[in-house]
Amino acid sequence: MSKRDFWTTILNHFEVYVNLRHAGHRHSVYVRDNVLPDEVGDELSKIFIRILRGEAFSEIKREITSRCRESRRKSKTSKSR
Repeated sequence: MSKRDFWTTILNHFEVYVNLRHAGHRHSVYVRDNVLPDEVGDELSKIFIRILRGEAFSEIKREITSRCRESRRKSKTSKSR
């Protein structure tokens, strides 16, 4: 899995989780999917631990979005070479 795909997958799962929480689900409905690569599940686990510790959704999303942009930029520069 490319870094670009990795961070895009992380962002998508994070947004689903946040949307479910805002819709009134009190507990994590995220279940580790066997289809996802282990590294994606591991990163999501780290993110959910940060949420449980009280870190703001907006801060976490900003960080993930930044990593998505960075991986896209690196992907574009490597393709242009």
